[in-house]
Amino acid sequence: MIRTLLLSLVLALCSASVLADKLLPVEAFAHLPSVTQVQLAPNGENVASLVKIDTEEAQGTVLQVFNIPKREVANVAYAKAGDFVINWIRWANDERLLVSARFPANRHGTPTTETRLQSINIETLEVRSVLLSSFLRKQNYRPQFQDQIVDILPDDKDHILLAGRFEKSPSSEIIQVNLKTGRTKRVMRSKVKVVDWVTDRQHRVRIALWRDKTKYRVLHKKPERPGWYSLWEFEAFSESQVWPLSFDKDPDYLYVSAYHEGRLAVFKVRLSDPELQKELVFSDPEYDAQGSLIYSKVTGEVIGIKYSADGGFTFWENEYQQLQDAVDAALPDTANI
Repeated sequence: MIRTLLLSLVLALCSASVLADKLLPVEAFAHLPSVTQVQLAPNGENVASLVKIDTEEAQGTVLQVFNIPKREVANVAYAKAGDFVINWIRWANDERLLVSARFPANRHGTPTTETRLQSINIETLEVRSVLLSSFLRKQNYRPQFQDQIVDILPDDKDHILLAGRFEKSPSSEIIQVNLKTGRTKRVMRSKVKVVDWVTDRQHRVRIALWRDKTKYRVLHKKPERPGWYSLWEFEAFSESQVWPLSFDKDPDYLYVSAYHEGRLAVFKVRLSDPELQKELVFSDPEYDAQGSLIYSKVTGEVIGIKYSADGGFTFWENEYQQLQDAVDAALPDTANI
């Protein structure tokens, strides 16, 4: 399998080299990518991707799954241009893909943009809504955005944690959804003016992001203790802002994004520290360092960030950065992500 993948990579690089010797037409720079969001399944057997379709018969995007051992391609979903757009795809487990769809709608005469979350079984090709109509009919408010995953729960292949606004007031709550049956259970009841949530690596809800117009508060809940208390409060666009990113393997440490020398950087904070001292982990002297954290599959600890000035990864663990440097040296002039 590795030999086949390497051969495909060499052929692709050779083709790119030939194209580089020719002048590309202006239209080539205005076209959307033909293949995007390539995602490898947890077991490494399937690769999902979004493929652009532009023919006389069809225009839109196809969600394809390539089975590596069988060398077979299956089209598991199709988004017709003008109907809806696939925002993102994500593996829930080895057999099931989660698909976020965005489409225009109208609520009480007001144009809106809505999102919905679909679950696709790649073995049976069954497509179903993650939030069932029977559940939504019982709610006081049907969420405009229904794809806000809080935690994929990687150790529980049947469930995910999903946030949503199910009340008419501006509040958010968290529910656990069974991807097979659609059954739901409330994990965190609605909290007024909370717009986002963060769980720790033990999958406990620990952080709530509160917003009132331009004012933000980062609220924290200690494990196994009731009540919330404020960690930081700031105005939008101010240099005092502190945005929660994610927890380390040790649940006492939270990674945050805050300003350092005029640019956003990554810091580590020990939540049991009364002073909440921020330890600088990574900064870029020229750009804001923004992106999601990377965790080691071996240790479970944070090792880097999905960011670089060239659009790749940055690791602060030497072993992983050396591997990235070796890949970049072997494949120059490419974004190896």
